Amino acid sequence: MRFMRKRKTLLTTWLLLVCSIANLMSLNQDLVQKRPKLTIIMVVDQFAHHYIQKLRPHLNHGIKMLLEQGVCYENACHPHAIPETCPGHSSLSTGTVPTYHGVTGNRWYNQDGKPVEFIEDEGRACSAEVFRDQETTYDDHQRSSSHIMVDAFADQFVLSSPQEKRNIAISLSIKSKAAMATANRMGKAIWFDDKTGRFTSSKHYYNKLPNWLEEFNEQKAPTKLENVRWETLYPRTSAAYDFPHIDNYDYAALDFPLISEKPIPIDRDNECPYDLYNKTPHSNQLLFDLAKKCIDSTIAPNAPNDMVMWLCLSSLDLLGHYYGPDSLEAIDMVYHLDQQIKEFMLYAQYKMGKSNVLFALTGDHGIQPIQELSYKKGITQAQRVMVQPLIEKMNEFIEEKYDLKNAVQTFESTYFVMNKQQMATKNTEEQAAILTDLKDMLLQEASIKRVWTRDELHKATFRTQDVESYYKNHLYDSRLGELIIMPQPYCLLTRYPKGCSHNTPYDYDTHVPLIVYQHGRFAPKTITQKVLIPQLPTTLSYLLGVVQPSAGTFPVLPGIFDEESP
Repeated sequence: MRFMRKRKTLLTTWLLLVCSIANLMSLNQDLVQKRPKLTIIMVVDQFAHHYIQKLRPHLNHGIKMLLEQGVCYENACHPHAIPETCPGHSSLSTGTVPTYHGVTGNRWYNQDGKPVEFIEDEGRACSAEVFRDQETTYDDHQRSSSHIMVDAFADQFVLSSPQEKRNIAISLSIKSKAAMATANRMGKAIWFDDKTGRFTSSKHYYNKLPNWLEEFNEQKAPTKLENVRWETLYPRTSAAYDFPHIDNYDYAALDFPLISEKPIPIDRDNECPYDLYNKTPHSNQLLFDLAKKCIDSTIAPNAPNDMVMWLCLSSLDLLGHYYGPDSLEAIDMVYHLDQQIKEFMLYAQYKMGKSNVLFALTGDHGIQPIQELSYKKGITQAQRVMVQPLIEKMNEFIEEKYDLKNAVQTFESTYFVMNKQQMATKNTEEQAAILTDLKDMLLQEASIKRVWTRDELHKATFRTQDVESYYKNHLYDSRLGELIIMPQPYCLLTRYPKGCSHNTPYDYDTHVPLIVYQHGRFAPKTITQKVLIPQLPTTLSYLLGVVQPSAGTFPVLPGIFDEESP
């Protein structure tokens, strides 16, 4: 009897094991069958989540479709303290934070006190010369992503495919820095030259510009335009524009509206003729048109390889710094994007097959309201602090106490850079005393909450839920200054007397939309638990069956593999 029970238990265990293996094989087969031929990651620069919260009743097109049909993460954020274009796109690309990928800003200062631009190749690439087309912005410049210190999702996507069926990773953007940060080494980066009005790349990515790009430049580039007009998507009297301060240009960096009866000129006598053009929905539409041309020319449903496309939409950021998120221009830009995204998604699905395309939508960072408008709304702690007078005050104090002139060299993003040569004239104890005195001085400013030396921040420990931990995530060698500042909420240390920025760890700057959608693959759902943006490339790696980026430090997003549609 005991033998029979034991035999029955062994048989049951064996059957469960067989079923488990069968289920696992079935799941793997489903993953292979549902793997998309084309993955499109749309990164809207400066796309704060608060736009979704504010404008959702009036989003009737692509963003609405994604919100209703995709896996929507309501609480997704960038866990680093200086949310800018380059750190944001690099984290989206590599699946980690600046302390690993090394991109601490759009630029930083090296150990000699010299500024280093992220986009500039320092000779590490064999050849990174920008392709010249007539008179270009990029004379005598080399461009590559050589400052990213780790591999990225695009690299692994290409490397995970056989040589004869090599996958394609391509990044398209108005900004060169966004394209390069997401293409990294193995992908192809293409960006807009705002002097010639044509799209270009560098020899780090191509031996020669592809024919389809040359054709697009000849047929679609805005080189023959004299001006453009910007009309609101909805009637101006619509409730879609019924928001406080929407017509207030008192604190905008440009004191004239772009949405008006007047045409927006393309001034070819200007050093950057397309500067205003790039702040309009026309610029986004140009990029969507380029993406369509790229799909038509590069990938097909029956192709032996797959393609990942990063579509980095820069115009909201180029506009938002000048007008702020409360402006008519910023709000209507989002409405136009909503419409443009739907038209583009339908086009991609038509070309590749509806279930053959995986979409992701997110942002590289958010944006804070203009300080003066926040104050008018009742946020009385909101304050704009002009940084140059503060530097002068700091230098005067140090000169008087330590007989050291111009000790503070500059301010960048959210830190002060010391004059390396001047500081080297003092011994170690005096240097430490200078930094301590400057810390004490800065903490007297009502707009400043925390100040660390770089060494203090290295040694500090924080809870993961503390926003101070975002500064720890931003440390990489000497790519931050000697005094790192954490401002109070709604306060901004800046060189600019008007406009706004996004260099803080607070929700308005770090909280962005995140939606993943593939027709027939995922059950629509909204996930409210907090997730981190660097989880996206890890998740995409699993969905596409490729090796994840080697420095990826974050897990797969929740809700992706839980309840895939049958």
